Amino acid sequence: MGLKDETITFGSPSKQKQEVLWRGGYRFLLALWAVGLIYLSSTLIGEEEPLQPELDPAASQLQAKRQKTRDAGMVKNGHQLCWKNGTCHCDKGYTGDLCNTAICQQGCVHGECLFPGYCTCFDGFKGRSCEDPICRVPCQHGKCVQPNHCKCESGWFGIDCSMRCVYGTYSYPMQTCTCSEGWGGKDCNQALCEKHGCNRGSCIRPDYCHCHTGWGGQNCSIDILSDQAEEILEGLSIRQRGLRSMVIHKDDRFTSDTWRDIRKWTAHLDAQWKFGRSRFNEMVPENDTLVTHYKKRFRTCAAVGNSGSLKTVLAGAAIDMHDAVLRYNGAPTKPYEQHVGDKTTYRLLNRRVGDALLWQPTPSDSSKKKRKSRSPAWLLWRAESYHQYPNLRRKYPEENIYLLAPEFLIPVISVYKELMERIAKAGIKWSTVAQSAPHGFVGIALLIQVCGLQNLMLACREARFFWNQVFFRNLLCCGFKKSCEFVD
Repeated sequence: MGLKDETITFGSPSKQKQEVLWRGGYRFLLALWAVGLIYLSSTLIGEEEPLQPELDPAASQLQAKRQKTRDAGMVKNGHQLCWKNGTCHCDKGYTGDLCNTAICQQGCVHGECLFPGYCTCFDGFKGRSCEDPICRVPCQHGKCVQPNHCKCESGWFGIDCSMRCVYGTYSYPMQTCTCSEGWGGKDCNQALCEKHGCNRGSCIRPDYCHCHTGWGGQNCSIDILSDQAEEILEGLSIRQRGLRSMVIHKDDRFTSDTWRDIRKWTAHLDAQWKFGRSRFNEMVPENDTLVTHYKKRFRTCAAVGNSGSLKTVLAGAAIDMHDAVLRYNGAPTKPYEQHVGDKTTYRLLNRRVGDALLWQPTPSDSSKKKRKSRSPAWLLWRAESYHQYPNLRRKYPEENIYLLAPEFLIPVISVYKELMERIAKAGIKWSTVAQSAPHGFVGIALLIQVCGLQNLMLACREARFFWNQVFFRNLLCCGFKKSCEFVD
């Protein structure tokens, strides 16, 4: 007897039916999940082409053009496009059998077209079309016409057109000027006085000297003022006696008389330059240090001008040996100590320098300490400086800034004016000096007050600045029978 397959069930028939339904629902959910997974995969991965990055419009056009070329059976080779029938077409901007020659519409005069619209220039040329020559040494007075070759304007010569043969001819092989007789210099524009020389004047044409004031003769070596000097200077003296003060200061002497002198000294100023007594009196120093020097006097003094030509002399050591050294305006001593020395007792400032000090940046604390140990006295004398004085004192509280007193200045300027009138009456031409401010004269007058005149050195290379030596020797030296040394 064989066995038969049988299904063994447990439980009631209703329970069996529930189990069958549960299993059927599970299978349906599993199938639904599988369908969703397949749909999601096809959405993410796609059944067509993979996801590509978005192209810009130009790239899209290029891609479309390539696709069109492939579809039409064309082949891209370098800068040419060829069809199956063997015909080719060059890209825009190129030409030639192989389409490998770039086109520059502007032309490349002295160069080659590297790619469409762009030239690479040969050596010695520049510009968009390589038409401009280059001169490594710029043409000063001319035009660069070929590489390193200038075409000079009329009257100019040399490889850079910087030479002028004013009185001569130019030698191209030698690149120099050959000067005419009586002329010299690189450009043949310097007159030569070779026959007689030109000691106290300027050679303005061949063998003709224009003499400095007070000198004459063919070579300007004749002193024509000495005979007139005593007559012109008779009765004049710039050394004053019995001065109460030399600078404005606070003490019992600052009286109504002093203020009246100040008003007299500044009377010609416009309204904008006026100032009040109380504000002014607050800023002046307590004591007059110069009047102390006036009474005791320095043994030796030196006055040093501010001409740049002083760099041609070596007077530094001699200047620094003096007890007091007066310098004009803001002329530097560093790095010219060997020429003008370093010692500075006074600086006499004109109006222009006073204005400049107000516009300069305020000095730092470190520079104030550095200067304080050897800071000279700043001396102002122009009427406008009286107006500027309170502002200068506020800006530079550490500096020794003084105003020369009208009691000293008024007589000095009177002597200056009288001297100029006598010079004019004597028929002596002195145009440059007569029109200039007596800045140098005031400085010398100051030294005469504070120095014993055992030795006075005047260091200046400009004759017009200190006038003429003849006058100073008579005015300063002869009256006191002391030695005066001039560095000119």
